[in-house]
Amino acid sequence: MSHVHVGHDCSVGPRVVLASRSSLAGHVTVGEGAQVSGHACVHQRVSIGGGAFVAAAAVLLDDLLPYGLAAGASRATVDSLNLRGIRRVRPPPAEQ
Repeated sequence: MSHVHVGHDCSVGPRVVLASRSSLAGHVTVGEGAQVSGHACVHQRVSIGGGAFVAAAAVLLDDLLPYGLAAGASRATVDSLNLRGIRRVRPPPAEQ
């Protein structure tokens, strides 16, 4: 995608999708298979778990659990689980 900003000392895992105009501040960790939608901003020193989804135009200020779904323009909150991502990956039964 175009016009993505990845700050210094970020760690981006495999199969991560960063949509157009999304931004990661410094020292952000993004787990395997996570998705950050367009115009979303992630604050510095935030960790996004594997398979998590950050909605469009969200501002993420706190850590996001694996397979979490965060939405909110002024301050993103964890709304639910990313059920589509869970079905896509099919985690081991112990993690379900």
